[in-house]
Amino acid sequence: MPWLPQQTEFSPVNDKESAAHKKYLLLGQLAGVAKGNEIIAEHDPKTGLLQYPKFKKQAQERINAGPVPNDRKHPRRPDMFSLIIADLDDFKSLNKLLGYEETDAMALIPTAKIIGKYSKRLGDVIGINEQGEHGNAARFGGEEFVLLLEGTDQIGATVVAGRIRSEVNQLSFAAHDGVTRLGVSMGIVSFPTGSSYDQAFKVANKALDQAKDIQGKNQVVMLPFSAELPV
Repeated sequence: MPWLPQQTEFSPVNDKESAAHKKYLLLGQLAGVAKGNEIIAEHDPKTGLLQYPKFKKQAQERINAGPVPNDRKHPRRPDMFSLIIADLDDFKSLNKLLGYEETDAMALIPTAKIIGKYSKRLGDVIGINEQGEHGNAARFGGEEFVLLLEGTDQIGATVVAGRIRSEVNQLSFAAHDGVTRLGVSMGIVSFPTGSSYDQAFKVANKALDQAKDIQGKNQVVMLPFSAELPV
């Protein structure tokens, strides 16, 4: 008599268990889709940085909670935050020169990548963490960006702003009268844990106005958190 493999006996699947399993899988898929849609809605489609409303809400939460703890590679000021507002100079002129799509591809998106690189947590002063999310930066308006640096005082924020400006200035374009390099103006304010984000934004925005209107663009201006603001 030839050898035959023994048949394995399987317990019949309970109809209720099967239905519950299918429901569980479906809910998991829907949750994944919902989370994906939420992530898409919270990020700027052109640059991948946060949309400003999400950034603002998240920034105030982080300011209230305090910076992430120190680590050995990145010395930090555990009681301080800094806010940088950056505005690309002469962006409208670039749009006329290059066209909207070319300007986005050659100026807006590369600048967003530079700012996003410095926004990553624990990568704000000494080193740059190439892994992680752009959790601390957003695009707002057409060519403006805002960056929150955790555990960073005036000195550290000035270093970061200088590096951003240096990298942005390396972006260049062919123009009728030669090569044009991209400029960026920035306003900075540093402030302690628990401060008002809205106040910090107003001060940094005032500093940005001075960088563009008084000091001739492609400049970095820092103002104290207590700076007087126009009524």
